[in-house]
Amino acid sequence: MESCPALALLKKECKDCVATINNMDNLDQNTHYQLSRLGICKGCPITVAQNTIFSDPIVFTINNTEIALRRKDAENITINITINEK
Repeated sequence: MESCPALALLKKECKDCVATINNMDNLDQNTHYQLSRLGICKGCPITVAQNTIFSDPIVFTINNTEIALRRKDAENITINITINEK
């Protein structure tokens, strides 16, 4: 299990990946606060729900909630990815 930015979920080979949030400490204070108020924290499951035409913002499903994040914020969230065996 490797730690990488949440943007790694956009890669074609990560289509069936399962990921959990590892760290959000690099986010700006306001964004970190807002996500924390929504119950988003280390260990929450995260997947890509929708990729917009210009890939900014990106809609993620985090903890069963769809949340749009700017690319720069998604770069500052690290995740742990595991491959979903089908």
